[in-house]
Amino acid sequence: MGSVVALAIGGAAAGTGIGMVMNDPDSEAAGPVNAIAPQVNPRTITGEAFALAASGDCLNWTSSVRGQPTDIVSTTCEEPHRFEVADRIDLTEATPDDAYPEGQRRVDLAGELCAPAIDRFVGDRPLDPEGRFARALIPPSAEGWEAGDRSALCGIAAKELDGSSAEINQPFAVADQHRLWEPGTCIGINDQRTPTGKVECTEDHAFEVVANVDISGLFPEGEFPPEPADQTAISADACYNAAVEYMGDVEALRRTTLVPAQVMPISQLSWATGSRTVNCALMRVADPGPFAVLRGSVRDGVTIEGEAPVVPTTTEVPSPGDAPQPGTSDGGAGAAPAPAAPAGDAGGGAGADAGGGQGTQQGEVPVAGAEQPAAEDPGAGEIPNVFGVPGGGN
Repeated sequence: MGSVVALAIGGAAAGTGIGMVMNDPDSEAAGPVNAIAPQVNPRTITGEAFALAASGDCLNWTSSVRGQPTDIVSTTCEEPHRFEVADRIDLTEATPDDAYPEGQRRVDLAGELCAPAIDRFVGDRPLDPEGRFARALIPPSAEGWEAGDRSALCGIAAKELDGSSAEINQPFAVADQHRLWEPGTCIGINDQRTPTGKVECTEDHAFEVVANVDISGLFPEGEFPPEPADQTAISADACYNAAVEYMGDVEALRRTTLVPAQVMPISQLSWATGSRTVNCALMRVADPGPFAVLRGSVRDGVTIEGEAPVVPTTTEVPSPGDAPQPGTSDGGAGAAPAPAAPAGDAGGGAGADAGGGQGTQQGEVPVAGAEQPAAEDPGAGEIPNVFGVPGGGN
C-alpha cells in the first residue's frame, strides 16, 4: 500500500509540475521539463541532405534564391548532381561579425577556407580553373544561420560558361574536366554576344552542339595539347564530317550557312588529366560579334539574327580545311576576348550570387568573375576566341 500511495503522490506532483510549466514556462519547474524536451539541431533547418552530407557525397537541387539552394537532396554521384562534397567546415571564426555570408563574401570564403579541403579531396588530380568545375561553398540557409548553425560544405561544382550551375552524372575522380555538352544542346548568348549556358534551342543562342569527337590519334600526343588555333585546324575535318552526319547530308548542312568548328580548346591541365574529347558545333560569326544570334534548331528552321539563312546559289561546299580559325589568344588582330573565367572559385558554389541582390534562375549557382567582357569585332570569317585558353596551349 505504501508504494501505491507513493506512486500516486509522485504522479500528482509530476502532474502539478507539468501544469505549472504549461501555465508558466518561466516557473522553477520549467527547467527540468525543458531539459528533457527534444532539441532541434539547427543544421537540419537547412534540410536533412545538408545536415548529413559528408565527404564524397553528391547533392542536387532545382531552385535557389539569391544563390542559396532551397531544395537540396542527396543523390549518388552517378546520377545528375550539381555538387560533390569535399569536407564540412566551421565558419564561426571566419565570420566574427556574425553576418550571414552572401555575395562576394561567400566567394571569398570559398577561396580562403575551401581551397585546402578541396585540394586534399582531389589529391593528384588538380582542379582545372579553365575547365567545367569550380571550388564551391554551401553555407546553411539564412534560417539555419539564425538558429546558430555555422557549418558549411566545401566541394566541387560543375558550372556553365557564365558561371551558373550545371549538372553532371559522374564523380569528379573520373569526370572529364574539359567542358562538354551532349549533341543537340544549344548554348545561350548574352548582350555581349558571348556564350552563357544551356538553353532550349527555341531561345536565342550562340551555337548548337552537333557531336562529341574523340581526338585520340588526331591530336599529336605529348606533354601539352596543340595551341588553340591548331586544335581548331586539326579538328576541322572531323567537325565538318560530324556536322554532315548530324544534319543528314551535305546539302542540309550547306543550307544552314553555319560553320562547323571545335567549340573549346583542351587546356593544358585538362589534357594532363586525360581529356581527349571535344565538342563540335554549328555557329556563325557576326559583326558586331563575336557570335551571331541563332534561334531554333539547325534541324528545324534555324534563324540567324532573326532572318532565315540566305543560302548561296552555288552548290559548292567549302572545304572543311577552310573553316574559320579562332582568334589569337593574346588579343591580337581579329581576336575576340575569352570570357572572364572564374579562377576556379565558385564562391556560392553552390551558391554565391556575386551581385548579391536578385534571385537566381532555377538551379543557378553564379560563379565569381563570370561576367562577360565587352566583345571586340573578330576578323572576317574568323571563329571568335571566346573559348581560348589564356596563354595558349604550351
